[in-house]
Amino acid sequence: MTAVVSLTFDDALPEHLDFVAPLLNEHGFPGTFYVQLSSTVLSQRADEWAAQAARGHELGNHTVFHPADARKNWVTSANAIDDYTPERMRAELELANEWLQRLDGCSRRSFAYPCSTAVLGRPGVFRRMIRNTRLETTRVATWLDSCSGPGETRVDYRPLAAELFTACRSGGLTLADPVPPVREYDRFLLPSASVEKCCCDDIKHFVERGLENGSWPILQFHGVGGSHGQNCEPNIFRELIEWMAASDLTVETVTAAASRFFSS
Repeated sequence: MTAVVSLTFDDALPEHLDFVAPLLNEHGFPGTFYVQLSSTVLSQRADEWAAQAARGHELGNHTVFHPADARKNWVTSANAIDDYTPERMRAELELANEWLQRLDGCSRRSFAYPCSTAVLGRPGVFRRMIRNTRLETTRVATWLDSCSGPGETRVDYRPLAAELFTACRSGGLTLADPVPPVREYDRFLLPSASVEKCCCDDIKHFVERGLENGSWPILQFHGVGGSHGQNCEPNIFRELIEWMAASDLTVETVTAAASRFFSS
């Protein structure tokens, strides 16, 4: 089976339209752009996103409001995932799917969990007690996680996502990690490596390790030029794409690759 690489880009940032997509188009590489409906770059430049989708790029679902841990300084009461229920998440994902279909005409697409977490809801009192303490990364925290505790509402929403999407991308890898074989992949919790504050060789070596064992390396980008805290420098990104083109690598969207590796 052909080894495949997927290039994914989160959060509908301006450089995705201004720099990333044109460079991918120059080399015939499709990307998967995970966009949240609340992004003004999506709403104000909807025609440009639709045009990129028409060129073969995937517009992936990244929710409406990008819910995340309430402790993050950019999270408000409107998008704190602590307060989400499965019903609220379903409504948000279905709404995003409807609007994205209006843009690209596609009824099938993949999803990226915001902040790479597939759990919604509020942690119980035990877990909250050790947040931001030295115990949070110890076995004590692991044990407490196994205990519901008063106030626990957390739910793994992978089963919900599996009803709505072709595949779901998470995180979990660094560029220094080996790429697991595809047989170990969970189609609805696909591992990816975040690309930030690195040199091009770091990215190349990650891709090469994945291709050597016939796996599916998935790269997760946010900023490509500085508009996001998780940033890849444009010159490094250009070097990567030119290397991939010179190496004649097969690049596919997440939905296309998932269809290749997994039965429907």
